Amino acid sequence: MSPRLHLSCAPYPSAQGTQAAVGAMVAAERRAGLDARLVTYGAAHVDDPPYLTRIARAPRPVPAASGPGFARLMADAAVVAALVRLRPSWVVAHHVEAALACMVAKLPFVYVAHTHGAAELPSYGHATAALAPLGAALERAVLATARATFAVTPALAARLPGARPLVIPWPPSPIDVGPSRDAARSALGLADDTLVVLHAGNLDTYQNLGDLARAVAHLAVRRPARLLVATESGGALPRLAGPPPLRVGLRDEAARALVHAAADVAASARTLATGLPVKLLDAMARDVPVAAYRSAFAGDPIERAAIVVPSSPVPLADAFEIAASRRDDRPSVALEAAHGDAAYLAQALFF
Repeated sequence: MSPRLHLSCAPYPSAQGTQAAVGAMVAAERRAGLDARLVTYGAAHVDDPPYLTRIARAPRPVPAASGPGFARLMADAAVVAALVRLRPSWVVAHHVEAALACMVAKLPFVYVAHTHGAAELPSYGHATAALAPLGAALERAVLATARATFAVTPALAARLPGARPLVIPWPPSPIDVGPSRDAARSALGLADDTLVVLHAGNLDTYQNLGDLARAVAHLAVRRPARLLVATESGGALPRLAGPPPLRVGLRDEAARALVHAAADVAASARTLATGLPVKLLDAMARDVPVAAYRSAFAGDPIERAAIVVPSSPVPLADAFEIAASRRDDRPSVALEAAHGDAAYLAQALFF
């Protein structure tokens, strides 16, 4: 039996966004005994897993931040050339870029949509907003060509004709591996009585960090509160209301465990209801309570294990306190039930 090749045109490894979801899918398939492999571009890392194959060296470093760019386009072109040489029998293509690479290389593919391109492009600025019609046209071409289309959330599946929602596997993290709350707070210089709200993800506009900061500022009127921004992305933070956030880099799993141990609640004010809420699933896997706008879950039923509110900073501030009081509720149990391997494999075996 030929291996199941997952193609992702994105910097790897990364614990955020599409890369995290793709890695989780491949890992679940391999746990089930399937010969699943992840194909991507870039320079080799010493900690690359054995199932990762880098088929093309990107001509120049591709930034970790999401969104279009010349370096990413050049890397995609290198992937097409490599696919033409390799000629795999079929591919699981993640995101529009991978699907387009398969189309140019004339390879059959199953398409897994991780976001709605035409809806997301305007969030990167005026230049990319002008690309929205082109993004929509390319997405329609992909949908018309794919052998089958899956979407990582129910809300995204509803936007894409013929797409089926796909349950992404997300196992609980080993909770007892990281530092204690006291040790994490001491390392980050956070006071014990401060309610710490964690945003662990990129700094792109669609994350709506402004509303998150306004909610923390509203809460800080009545009690000490601080926004903790943990990210792999470079670039400056936007101007935000309220107490200045604490920014921490997410270099590795140790840094990720540190910020989650220090947090009282993980949060998202995302209003673009399309992609998988990776940062929220990761927090739940570590038994950190979650408060978020309902739209951030994009219809994922795991929202029942979180405190969800309409898209407004004031109720979100109240949700922070409610969620923080539920640290012992073990959201990882609900996560395992909703995002276990079995639910994913029941669909993925039909790729």
